[in-house]
Amino acid sequence: MILKKKKLTHYSNQNECVEIIVSGSVQGVYFRKFTKEIASKLEIKGWVKNLENGSVLINACGEKQNLELFIQKCKEGNLWSKVTEVNVRPITISKPFKSYEIVRK
Repeated sequence: MILKKKKLTHYSNQNECVEIIVSGSVQGVYFRKFTKEIASKLEIKGWVKNLENGSVLINACGEKQNLELFIQKCKEGNLWSKVTEVNVRPITISKPFKSYEIVRK
């Protein structure tokens, strides 16, 4: 018998949600695309957008272990970014996210 990994299609009580603010050289260096790629691999749902102050704001939901890995990757950044600070706080959302999206102005 072969077991296949079941894809989550609905919001689970095991999921946690956080707001992440990433500061440093994180705009104009494909940082949002980087987070989307990582989110896809870790089954993280939510969104990412640039802030006027040069930081990046992320709302992300996922299984605790995957969310911790996602936060760690945000702290590391990609090859072109230079992350100087990452602030994380738990949040509650009223409606579950269906995907992870890059929000553009």
